[in-house]
Formats: sequence, C-alpha cells, structure tokens
Amino acid sequence: MESEDDDSSNSCDVKTIENFVMPFVNFLEAHNDTRVNTHKKGAENLHKKISLFDKDITEMYSGNNLFVLSNEYHYKTESYYRIVLRENQNGYKITPSSDQILDAYVIPICLTKAQMTGIPVSEWGISDTYCPVPSMIYGINYYSDSSRYEVAYDLETAKEAIKKVTHSGKYPFCFQRLPPNAEIKTFTTLFGKNTTTDPEICALLKKIYEVFEVPVAKIILIYDGEKYYLSSISPIKRSELSNDEKEEFQTRVETGIENGEIRNFC
Repeated sequence: MESEDDDSSNSCDVKTIENFVMPFVNFLEAHNDTRVNTHKKGAENLHKKISLFDKDITEMYSGNNLFVLSNEYHYKTESYYRIVLRENQNGYKITPSSDQILDAYVIPICLTKAQMTGIPVSEWGISDTYCPVPSMIYGINYYSDSSRYEVAYDLETAKEAIKKVTHSGKYPFCFQRLPPNAEIKTFTTLFGKNTTTDPEICALLKKIYEVFEVPVAKIILIYDGEKYYLSSISPIKRSELSNDEKEEFQTRVETGIENGEIRNFC
C-alpha cells in the first residue's frame, strides 16, 4: 500500500495498515499522539486495539476500502464531516458514503430506495394533516431523527402525534400504515449482522446493509405476523446496546479481521 504520497492528515494511519495489521484507528487520537509525541509512542498507540463502542469514530481499513464506524452519522455531525473529508482524499472507497447516509436517514428516501431494490416496506405516505390509523409517524424536517417515531392508534392519538412531530403544523411528516396486530421490532446491526439467529431477519438485515451500506445502525422493522417490513434506519445509542451485543459484535469484527475479510464474516 502506498504511503509516502498520502495526505499528511492520513499518512500516519496508512503507513501502519496492511490487511488489518492495525484494525481500529481513532484518527484524531492517533494524529494528536504522533504530532506531540515521539514516533515510537505514536506507533504504539496506533497498534492498540480500540473497542468499537468506546470511541465516537473508528476507522477500519481493508485494502482500498475505508470503513468509518460511528454510532451517529446524521448530516452535519462530526462523523458525517469525517466521511466527506475522506471522500476528498484519494485512494479509498469510503463506506458509508455521504450520499448513502442521506438516503438512509431521510425516511421517505429510505423507503423509496428500499422499495426499488426489493426490500419490503409497509404502505406509507407524506402528509401535513392526515394519516390512516393505526400508523407509525416520523418527522421529516431538518431537525428530525430517524430513530424517533410516534404511534397513532386512533384519531385522538393521531392528532397529538402529528402535532408533536410537525412542531405544531410547521413541517410535513411521513406515516407508515400498521397492519392489524403489528409488532414494532428493533435490531442493532454491525455490517448487517445481528445476534439473532432467525434466518428471515438475518437475510433482511443483510439485504438492507448491501443496499445502504451503513456499517453501524439501528434497524426498525414492522412485523405483521408473517413478514417483516423496513420502517427506518437510524443511529444507535450506546444505552440501547446490551453487553452481550457489544461482546458479540466485537467477536465478529475480530473474526473478520483474522479471516482477512470484512463484508462476509459471521
């Protein structure tokens, strides 16, 4: 891997990386260490493994691929700008891309893209006053968070939910009709993998990752008793992760590193 001509902000990372020799890099920490300390001390920090959920941003390299891992990718966050920075530096395919983040986190775009690629989604629409009941309701304004939704069970709860997500009618919202007796289920994923062993869920989460390529995500699904439908892709809060999930994810990453692979490890 070439290193001498790399941008100075990236050279420290690249020089020590070959086939996951140094699997996890927190760029800001590593860069600061090598600027103010000796090269030897900086190298020691670079080779130190960093737990996926201990840092806000982690970078993982595999050949010409650079994966930016973060619990949060929303527009204008530090993680988003890190991705944009890396996209403007030559030599790597960046995952996720800034375009993929916008596609994933804006609910109507996410659902449209999912439908176009064969991922099942519930009946949905955009409105500013009305929604069928029962429905899930997401805000789609500049400040909206794709992990937050309201459930309208009847006309009264719909009125309150719409008022809340539209900031008292200032913005439109996206509704998703809920089938009778539907269940709303949430899965945390790393490279499209979750601790579940349900083959249907595993296949759907894998497909969602292949389409949107968000390495660390919370996937909200609607289950009608027979089939799962994508509702949203959103950031993961650390408080939402169990210790078992953290350990399982870490094991999967380490297994992928040992196998020299990242996209297809289990």
